[in-house]
Amino acid sequence: MQNDFITKVRMTKPVTEKGNGIFVDMLIDGNFKLIFSNPANKQILVSLLNEVMPSKINDLRLAMQEKRGRQIQLKSSVFDLDCELSDGRTVVVEVQFNSRADYLDRMLYYSTWPISSQKLVSENNYTLKDVYVVSFCNFALEHDKDWDDSKVVSSYTIREDSNGEIMTNALHFVYVELGRFTKERGELKSQLENFLYYLKNMSRLKEVPENISYKSVNEMVKAAVVESLSPEDRTLYDKNMRNEFDLRTEKLMAREEARAEGLAEGRAAGMEIGKAEGKAEGKAEERAEIAKKMKSLGIDINTIVKSTGLSEAEIKSL
Repeated sequence: MQNDFITKVRMTKPVTEKGNGIFVDMLIDGNFKLIFSNPANKQILVSLLNEVMPSKINDLRLAMQEKRGRQIQLKSSVFDLDCELSDGRTVVVEVQFNSRADYLDRMLYYSTWPISSQKLVSENNYTLKDVYVVSFCNFALEHDKDWDDSKVVSSYTIREDSNGEIMTNALHFVYVELGRFTKERGELKSQLENFLYYLKNMSRLKEVPENISYKSVNEMVKAAVVESLSPEDRTLYDKNMRNEFDLRTEKLMAREEARAEGLAEGRAAGMEIGKAEGKAEGKAEERAEIAKKMKSLGIDINTIVKSTGLSEAEIKSL
């Protein structure tokens, strides 16, 4: 896999200030955090993570979700969910709606905090507890040309380049590329596919679905019904949607301004080119007129060529 692959956005739906339907849009990071930071939904989160992580977990505890840089110039690292497991492992969960060119570097940056904050087992003993960075992306990542386009969940570790030998088990990256998930409800065959389908499409549904085969998925869907939110959570949800609406409106306006500026620059450049072409045409006409007069005076063609810069054929055609 190339180290510098970039991301492509595959948008699934627009956002309005008050949301898109009766369900919370789970792919907006603030909403994902709103639902899964609720202690009542902890086991739903455990079930979801067990579907995508390379190793299973039984329980988790939500930790403080903002890690401050050790130096003042370092950016704060804010995780959507920072989970501590009973055996000391850490799971950082991120949700990203829009693609960005530095997204993979951002995930790597986030991974440094739960590693550097671990306490040493003893002096000079740097044995680390595993750290997992799990990212739910509302787009598809760019991979090598032989990548299976239907592969939604990918997992990475640190390995030796030539033979794939694992250097350490302390750091894992998991990407759930919802931009690659295209199945419809009637095609779902597993708990993972049900989780992915409702995470991606729930906010567009117009009614609460019945007969979901998997308990955890059913509980997630019910927890995401807007009308079922507590007054406090509803206030946070509305704030999240306003913020998201404002953010996307600003981006749209910036694109439109850039487009308008580009058009204006293009028109100005066109006018300059037109002026230059007009001057060039004027000079050509002037040379032709001079050559015509010299020719009428009987001056030889070689002299006219040298004086006007016109070719012999051009002069003969006058």
